[in-house]
Amino acid sequence: MSQVWIFLGIYFLALLGISFFGRKKSAENFILADRKLGKWAAANSLAATAIGGGILLVGGAYIYQFGISAIWFFVGKICGYILLTIFLKKISDRISQKKYNTLADFFLDFHGKKIHRFVAAVIAVDFLGWALIGFVGGAGIIVILSGIPYWLAAIAMLAAVLLYTLIGGFQNVIRTDYLQWIALATIFVLFFINFSGNLKMVESVQWDFWNAGTEMIAAFFLAGLTFPLAAMEVWQRMFALKKSKQMIAAMTRFGVMYLAFGIVLCLIMMIIRTFDATLEPDFAIVEGIVKFFPPALVALGTVAFFAAIMSSLDSYLFVTNATVVHDFCDPHKKLSPENIEKKMRVTLSILGVLILALGFVWRDIVDISIFFAGVSMVVAMLVIFSWASRHRISENALIFSGTVGLIGLIVVSISTPVGAPWLLAALFFSIVGLLFWGISEKISTTFSQKK
Repeated sequence: MSQVWIFLGIYFLALLGISFFGRKKSAENFILADRKLGKWAAANSLAATAIGGGILLVGGAYIYQFGISAIWFFVGKICGYILLTIFLKKISDRISQKKYNTLADFFLDFHGKKIHRFVAAVIAVDFLGWALIGFVGGAGIIVILSGIPYWLAAIAMLAAVLLYTLIGGFQNVIRTDYLQWIALATIFVLFFINFSGNLKMVESVQWDFWNAGTEMIAAFFLAGLTFPLAAMEVWQRMFALKKSKQMIAAMTRFGVMYLAFGIVLCLIMMIIRTFDATLEPDFAIVEGIVKFFPPALVALGTVAFFAAIMSSLDSYLFVTNATVVHDFCDPHKKLSPENIEKKMRVTLSILGVLILALGFVWRDIVDISIFFAGVSMVVAMLVIFSWASRHRISENALIFSGTVGLIGLIVVSISTPVGAPWLLAALFFSIVGLLFWGISEKISTTFSQKK
């Protein structure tokens, strides 16, 4: 415990030092880092954000159960990031010209106000859910690693995130991500080095890339493939780059770091399962580290998990905040940067309190993660539909598709156990909704012409 508090103390002091050093210099700096983000800053921030409590706990749980075959999620996600990079590159001139702030701004620009409001509402709820995942998962991890009560871990973590985010806004989210990514990557590499000699003990079934079964692998891959298209934290960092040509460089660097971490995480979880196959999957990564790793690494692990959770929690909170302010408080894009900054500070505090309250009510990390992954996939499908036929598809068709996708996801999540069917339902019903609307429009047009 003494080592845990020493390392946490050093980590928090470093965060505060970075936060005050990088405090906002202007309203534009607070909102989107003056749109002068470098490619390495973007790549490091994306890596830190992508590896949060959801990936460590839920991803760790599936790796623990299915072995290396869970890597298909990471492979799918890399493919999804490649698709997103191609798409953003195609509309990069439009992004610079129109100065997008949110993903919903894309739909406003190309389709209309109704779909803009619809997408903004879904994204606000979706990323509030992802912030909740980071919050609940983070507090749960800290409880196991440090032994402090859940309420204290929750309040301490949220207070730290709100403090440095309110000080410097988006710029501080980016700055602290540097430290969080370095801490996370370094400690997980130490974990791996310390136990890499045990890989020869891993059962052959864990090395089977098809061990999870066709349905689960399809869900892993498709979730990974589509998720990046709805990842507004990625869009936001691409909006903030100095030059659009830096998109490919930033995403390439991020993709390499993310895949490398996915491989290391898989190997660590496979080793933990070799030591003990009876752990609770949801927190297997934490229990395995506490049970089998040296005390010094456990203390460092506490810092690593704090880094992972806080780097995703601050980004998801800021994304939700940006969506609420830009898309609902300033739908006509007429407020000055100074007024937007003031509103963002207020809404960020309100969202923080809301997350804290929800975190004491809804704590099932796997259910929350899979459900909101489904919501993200619905948004991703709308992006794909728009990309495929931007000039031919109506905003009403997109709204109908998204609504059917969300209803289908909710119905399936209520009627079936948590798992792959939830994710597949989000994709299936979104496609069905669009096809149904298209067929209805054709029938209606044909009927009108005959009359």
